[in-house]
Amino acid sequence: METYNTRPGLTNSRHNRLTPVPVAAVTLLMSLFAGLAMAAQDDDQTTALTLEYNDGKYDQAFNRCIAILKANNANMTAHYYLGNLYLKYKRFDQSSAEYNYCVAASKDPLIVEAAKKGLQAVEQNKAAAQAAPTGSPVADIPQVDPKVQEQIDRLKKEAADQIAIKKKVYDLNIERATQEMHDQYPRYIIGGQQGRMAWNETKKELEKERQGKLDRLRKQFDRDSEELQAACDKRVNDILATQANLQKLKAARH
Repeated sequence: METYNTRPGLTNSRHNRLTPVPVAAVTLLMSLFAGLAMAAQDDDQTTALTLEYNDGKYDQAFNRCIAILKANNANMTAHYYLGNLYLKYKRFDQSSAEYNYCVAASKDPLIVEAAKKGLQAVEQNKAAAQAAPTGSPVADIPQVDPKVQEQIDRLKKEAADQIAIKKKVYDLNIERATQEMHDQYPRYIIGGQQGRMAWNETKKELEKERQGKLDRLRKQFDRDSEELQAACDKRVNDILATQANLQKLKAARH
């Protein structure tokens, strides 16, 4: 395992003095170590969630999903498993909300592909549930405030819809940039070796210009998506924090 020297200074062999370190540098290091610790804890929780889900401990997995997302609502693995659990509990609308959020916000192609398959499974299970006799039992789900969950689902759907719109605009801009490059191609090429060499250079310049534009468009799309997701995450975390405080106050009164 890689180790780090957390001492803020090194000893000067001549004068046996400590070399001072700027406060800003110490603060930056402390923030870095705190971030690494939080990421490690998040990974541990996600691993535990995966084990619980694969072992069929669905109620434990559900509660862990909620705990993980309270701490870090950007954990797409937890969102995906929560979608799976809602599907098992036959809560199809909530399951779809989680899967759609993964498709729109996740940068992991494996999670995106799995979430798309989850959406297909939701539709298949919906059709089966409608065809089933009335009064069929529905699996019990750990108690969650329906109003809070409805509000969270609405926020996630709004964020997913806005990101999807940004994606459509991004795709259109990509097509436009490609078409603009083709429109700049000369209608004819001067013959001979010099003409071909000149055309090759021109083509390289056009492609370089196009690639630069594509890179700028991609960075803009990523920034917009991250801002939308961050805004959604903050609102969700605020709602969950408020709900937790209300539950504590209610418990204290009893």
